[in-house]
Amino acid sequence: MRGLVVAAALAAPRLATGQACAPDTPPPAGYELWRSAAVAADSGVAAQDAPALAIGRLTRLELHPAASVRFVAAPEQQRKVDAPQAGLAVIEVPRRGVYRVTASAPAWFDMLAGQERLRNEAYGRVGPCGPVRMFVEFRMEPGRHVLQLSGATDTHITVAVEARPRN
Repeated sequence: MRGLVVAAALAAPRLATGQACAPDTPPPAGYELWRSAAVAADSGVAAQDAPALAIGRLTRLELHPAASVRFVAAPEQQRKVDAPQAGLAVIEVPRRGVYRVTASAPAWFDMLAGQERLRNEAYGRVGPCGPVRMFVEFRMEPGRHVLQLSGATDTHITVAVEARPRN
């Protein structure tokens, strides 16, 4: 799988017991960045107007109706949701490594270097409760990359990009 989709199970935050999650549930260990305040940005509808995501900072992106977004490459997978939202953002990678993109809600993520779609290294669910719900990791070379978000169900999503610690 080259992009990421996390099942609809993420859409309704509930504990295994069926109880709703507390709204102030803290992020789990390893996701401390999610304790900080997010900066707001309007996601791009085209790569040339896409905002830059700062590595190591939370960004709350306003999304757009998917039909209005001019993707660099068609999303690898189309999530089947009502009124899908989408957007583009740019990441300037300073050095080669694996970078983890985390998000507050389910969406499909494609990472592109030029026209080349990057294969993900890992992806998954962070937990049923708390501010961070999913992650995907990409091995990236230095330079400009475009993050395409698609298939979101809300008009905004909070994301973060972090260099994964070297093992």
